[in-house]
Formats: sequence, C-alpha cells, structure tokens
Amino acid sequence: DGLELFVERDPARFAETLNRLSLDYLLVPRSPPPPRFNGANYPESFVGCVIQLIGSGRLRVVWQSPEYALVTRVD
Repeated sequence: DGLELFVERDPARFAETLNRLSLDYLLVPRSPPPPRFNGANYPESFVGCVIQLIGSGRLRVVWQSPEYALVTRVD
C-alpha cells in the first residue's frame, strides 16, 4: 500500500518497497522536513532514505525547482 515508505528508516528496504510497488518517480521537498510527521508533510525518515539513495546512485534527480525535486529509480 506504500504507507511503509513513510515510516521506513532503512534505505535498502525503502528501495525494495519502491521496486515492489513499481514506483518509478517521487516528488519530494527540497527543504528539510519538520521534526514531526503530521500526515501532510514528508517525515524525516522518508527524506533521509531518498537522500541516501540519491547519494548511493539508486535514485537520481531528473527535475528540480526551488521547492521540490522529482527523483527516479535507477535500475
């Protein structure tokens, strides 16, 4: 169902979930997330996994604005 992406802290499991759900793109904020998840923002764990996966080359940025970045899986 994809909700696990919002609580997962392990980048490898986060990537496995993206693959399992066939999620090819994510639109993520470029600003640091607030400390508490309120259901309308991106939690720190989500943003942290995305940053780590970009750093390891498993995700890459395909577009960005001052507020958001569009990232895609690298297979």
